[in-house]
Amino acid sequence: MAILSQTLSLDDFFDGLRVQSCTFALSDPRVSAGETGAGDGLTADVGSELWSGTCTLVPAYHADAEAVAAKLYRLQRSGSAFMVYNPRRPGAALAGAQISAIGSDRTTITIPNATSVAVGAFLSFSYLSDPVRYALHQVVAKSGNTLEIVPRLRHGAVIGMPLTFLRPACKGYIRPGSVNTGLGDPLLTTGMTFNWRQTLR
Repeated sequence: MAILSQTLSLDDFFDGLRVQSCTFALSDPRVSAGETGAGDGLTADVGSELWSGTCTLVPAYHADAEAVAAKLYRLQRSGSAFMVYNPRRPGAALAGAQISAIGSDRTTITIPNATSVAVGAFLSFSYLSDPVRYALHQVVAKSGNTLEIVPRLRHGAVIGMPLTFLRPACKGYIRPGSVNTGLGDPLLTTGMTFNWRQTLR
């Protein structure tokens, strides 16, 4: 096996995990600024909309668990990252998928042949360079070939970019202090968990 890169590909890490349970959620960018006399909440979007999650792995034989633990230790190095997708929605390939139009508020995109794309599906694409960034979006609603998505498209996304619907992934890092390599009984290691958060670096 080759020496691992700074960012582990799906094949190098996440696709090899046997996930028992997980969370996969988009952060809330709002902060509260109080409320009006009528009780209306005052909020402002000051944070970033980034994906994050927790993974708990199925019990594994000790040798298999230690192989995963070694990669988790490797990912605890500063600057290390890995590609990750929602294992509950791995998606399916969609031939010829690309952005053909972008809405003015950057919350909608138009793609060819969106008939088979379901609400709740994920899509991803890479953009910019040095560093390359990885966008991950979820479909909120659809009308014909136009999809409303979250989060809002970031600047750098342009018409003509190819889209991935099969194992659509973002780049994530292990949250410091979140790795638990589990408990071992005479046969199995159980309770291995870690938390991660998307990075755009």
